[in-house]
Amino acid sequence: MTESEKAVLELLAQIGEEKDQAAKRGTGRSVLSQFDEAEAYARRILNLLRAGGFEDARSLWSGAQALFGGARRTFGHLRDLLFSP
Repeated sequence: MTESEKAVLELLAQIGEEKDQAAKRGTGRSVLSQFDEAEAYARRILNLLRAGGFEDARSLWSGAQALFGGARRTFGHLRDLLFSP
């Protein structure tokens, strides 16, 4: 397994963990779908890497990061609004 594949697998694990946290908090489907989109993007990158499409995968990496960051921010804002004491 290459370092690039390991990085994508780590990203997938992070997305999964935060998506699970959001789901456990009762976050709505719209927020969870943002995590789903980030996960799908990362899986596409992993598939490209495994098929030898390093350049294509590299060009999608920042997109996956941005989607995950957006999902995290949205969940963070909702968590602060809805679940703060």
